[in-house]
Amino acid sequence: MAASAALLQGRERARALLERERLSARVAGLKASREYADAARATDAVAYLEAARDRLEPPRDVTSPDHARLNERVLNHWEQERDTRVQTLGADLVRDARQLQDALEEFAGQVQSAQHPQKRPGLLRFL
Repeated sequence: MAASAALLQGRERARALLERERLSARVAGLKASREYADAARATDAVAYLEAARDRLEPPRDVTSPDHARLNERVLNHWEQERDTRVQTLGADLVRDARQLQDALEEFAGQVQSAQHPQKRPGLLRFL
């Protein structure tokens, strides 16, 4: 078993070494032919695409008046949403408080009427 494991490890090392040599030869060939775009695509497609985008579209200036207006609109929108939410929560709290007050007043009335029942003068005459 140890011999077969060593054989497999040796084969994998040889395959990795051959792959590195093949890639090194390919990079050397691209450098010699000055085809850097192909090398960039082969090595890092994301960086290549970002560089192409930057060439086509100038970088965004965050100090421009347009950008400031956009930020102001976004902030105003967020503030309006926050104010609306605060008003909604406040109205819900006031409504719940009024319902609780009405329920407590009704309960207090029931307790008071239970503690002090109304006297019926007509019943005392018959006793």
